[in-house]
Amino acid sequence: MLLDADYNLRIADFGFAGLLEGKDGTGQLYTVLGTESYMAPEIHLRQPYSGASVDLFACAVILFIMVSGNPPFIKADPKSDAHYKLLCINRSEAFWEAHERNKPKQSGENFYSSDFKSLLTAMLALDPAVRLTLPEIKAHRWFNGPTVSTEKLQMEFEDRKKKAEEHIQKQRKAKREQKLAAKIQQSSTLVSGSTGIKPYRELKPVNLFIYFLDLIFLNSKNKKCKFLLMKLSIARIKLI
Repeated sequence: MLLDADYNLRIADFGFAGLLEGKDGTGQLYTVLGTESYMAPEIHLRQPYSGASVDLFACAVILFIMVSGNPPFIKADPKSDAHYKLLCINRSEAFWEAHERNKPKQSGENFYSSDFKSLLTAMLALDPAVRLTLPEIKAHRWFNGPTVSTEKLQMEFEDRKKKAEEHIQKQRKAKREQKLAAKIQQSSTLVSGSTGIKPYRELKPVNLFIYFLDLIFLNSKNKKCKFLLMKLSIARIKLI
């Protein structure tokens, strides 16, 4: 999912898209595709499935993450996932209690509204036959609840974008400083005499030239350059 310049939602990457009517025209699909955490249970159970139904299931997972900041379950496998199993055995209240345990109250109310829980519980149902269809979702009370204005939404995204860019700039600056510090430390190590080269402040003009010649030789990765420097290094004996 992407955002355009005005922060409108755009869906991209249809690499796994297929025809809703299926290859045989029955409307049933059989291929196991997608990311596990967004797959509907019938895909995990290797059963034929409806493309529209599993897409709406994935939308429910995305909506849950957008509101909560975390996924509703690891994957919608009724046999192995503890959280999803609660929805499958009609223990939805226990499912929501588990997710609200570490969530803050909002104006004295629970983190999730009753309308939101009603919508998501129906969209994440085990049986695709009882899941909400797109018209039913659009008619749901939560879907038709209060929303922020376009202007306020854009201002919020602008603020988030600014904070994100500032954070990225800080990270880049920290990396540059780390690289610079590492280079200074490496240079200090060479100058300190650990390589056998005398510190430049103790050298005479001719020897200063030889010192830098040694320094270049030690740090050169070019074979031709190294060969030339070796010749110059041999010739330095005459200079000394």
